[in-house]
Amino acid sequence: WGAFDGQTPSSVLLVEWLSRLGPHCEGNTEPLAECKAVRVAAVRAFGAGGQHYRVTLEDGHGYTRVVKWWNGVPSRIPTGLVDVAYTVSLDDWQGSTSIQYILRGMRPHQESFQDSK
Repeated sequence: WGAFDGQTPSSVLLVEWLSRLGPHCEGNTEPLAECKAVRVAAVRAFGAGGQHYRVTLEDGHGYTRVVKWWNGVPSRIPTGLVDVAYTVSLDDWQGSTSIQYILRGMRPHQESFQDSK
């Protein structure tokens, strides 16, 4: 899961630093992180009307990460392994600050040249 490994103080500091690169717009897009060859372990609706989803991703070692998918369409989730792109930000909710992961893209896993080594 790279530099955004859980809710450690160093991960929170990194997300705070990345937020200072904003404001984000067409000429200054949000930094994207990626996870390759993960599987979708669970999809759960939340929000008024259930239009948003928490997607639990699991890597080959059994580590999981939950990403939020605003206005998602679960029928569009590919089967098998997937590659995902996501952004990170801080979520302040009821006096607690945590890192939130926002899904920006998902596709069937595509093995790259480096993966095959």
